[in-house]
Amino acid sequence: VDAQIGRAYSAFYRLHSWGTDVWEELPAFIGGGGGSASTLLAGYGSDVHDEDGSLAHASSSFSMLNMINPLYSRFLSLWNQLYQLNAYSNLALYGIETVDWKGDDAAKAAATAQAKFFIGWANLRLAECFGDVPLVKEYDSSLRYDYVRDPRKDVYQYAIDNFIAAAEGLPENA
Repeated sequence: VDAQIGRAYSAFYRLHSWGTDVWEELPAFIGGGGGSASTLLAGYGSDVHDEDGSLAHASSSFSMLNMINPLYSRFLSLWNQLYQLNAYSNLALYGIETVDWKGDDAAKAAATAQAKFFIGWANLRLAECFGDVPLVKEYDSSLRYDYVRDPRKDVYQYAIDNFIAAAEGLPENA
């Protein structure tokens, strides 16, 4: 369980900050050069581009909107990283239920809260970035190709429910 929570923290960190604090600097995603999937989460998207291109550098691959498709590397990487964070967290929840906590209910609640926070955050970002996405609500070791997209509002509600559960499970002085 601790290893999976650790992996979730690592995945969250990779998504939340890449090298420098992407929340403070203009992401390389807009300005060209460098960048990663995480820079998509900094709040800059196609809505910041105007007709004359003054808000985006002409050298930016993002200003060439014809290049953007589902296989565009930054979108694909973001999609994969968010689902990986969700998978780590679902596996942690699965492990939490199979481990003997030897009466340490506080540790179990804290681990559950952390996993639910990451599930909520991953699904919130998936819905923000991609709209209707498949909800993966539990650990499944089988290979599946039958996922269907759930409506964005359902994904948002699932994220909210996980955030609420996470907040209720955290200790008072966290």
